[in-house]
Amino acid sequence: MLNIINSFIPYNDKNYISFWASSFFINTIRFLDFVIIAWLLTNIIEKLESIGLLIFSN
Repeated sequence: MLNIINSFIPYNDKNYISFWASSFFINTIRFLDFVIIAWLLTNIIEKLESIGLLIFSN
């Protein structure tokens, strides 16, 4: 299975490696940002319904 995954990764293409690395780190930072903000909101606000309205109102 690992050989199949490795066959799709072009190790020699530096543009692909930099694009993959930047995408990975940006998406990781965005996810952590969302988790931290959600954690802070649920600890600060007592009514969780207002958080739901805030999220789904956009």
